[in-house]
Amino acid sequence: MLFRSAILKASELDPNEASYLMNLQLLNALRGTEIPQNTQQKILAILAKRPPSASTQIALENIVQCLGKGCEKMQKPAEEWLHEIIKQKTSLKSASQYNYLLGKTLKSKGEQLNALNAFQRSHEGDPDFLHPLFEMLDILIRLKQMKNAKIVFKWLEESNNHTPHPRDKEVAKLKKILDSLEKSSLK
Repeated sequence: MLFRSAILKASELDPNEASYLMNLQLLNALRGTEIPQNTQQKILAILAKRPPSASTQIALENIVQCLGKGCEKMQKPAEEWLHEIIKQKTSLKSASQYNYLLGKTLKSKGEQLNALNAFQRSHEGDPDFLHPLFEMLDILIRLKQMKNAKIVFKWLEESNNHTPHPRDKEVAKLKKILDSLEKSSLK
């Protein structure tokens, strides 16, 4: 109860900060209590009025990381928040991180095609951001869509060559996995 009280007090002190109410929803989900619809509406109204703060970004990232690990009740609210934020963004690059988080949210819900689309939008918005490509490859490999996985892998190799944060070891490891899967499918 102390956490809940502290979150509510913080929200009273700064009613334009969405992260407090997001964390309240997360707390309710983790405790197995009902997520109030009016809280969700307040969050959406805040997100419609102003860009997400650093605290809101951190709250979203933490919630999305938790979605497959006991926070399944947060999937729908997180998806709604991310759609609202993306709607407010004017450039693809500024929406890239939020499309990535949306992709992870949709993936946690089992909506693989929608997740792939969100990851692709994320990568198109910021070609140096490699995480969406790794997520796309994970989905395509699990779906045994090797032809599409090879296409995305080429995008990953190209992006990895010019990103300021190359992931050479991970790319090499993925190449070995793809080669191994291709060989086993030929047998």
